[in-house]
Amino acid sequence: MQAAKLDDALCKAISFIRIDKRPKVCFICIRSPHLIISERIAEYANLGFLSRHFLRKHVSKLKDGQFVDYMDCGVRLKTRKELLIHAERFHGIVSQVPIECPRI
Repeated sequence: MQAAKLDDALCKAISFIRIDKRPKVCFICIRSPHLIISERIAEYANLGFLSRHFLRKHVSKLKDGQFVDYMDCGVRLKTRKELLIHAERFHGIVSQVPIECPRI
């Protein structure tokens, strides 16, 4: 029964990301099968906390030559710049990092 509730919560979080212009759930974590469900559907208290999480956990760890395949949007993000632009345009995650910045 607990697994069914978690699956329902995951489905709701995924649909929320598709509907809401500025969701408080990380669009990368939600599709990461190596995370436990509670980490995948973690809702941040405000958009600032989500942006901080996104920069620390995803953007800063993206190495040169590494890419992010984001299947929900059907894109391959090859650089930090592309990841930041996509996150802001399509998922409402705004960062204060200059997009031209090569390292974060």
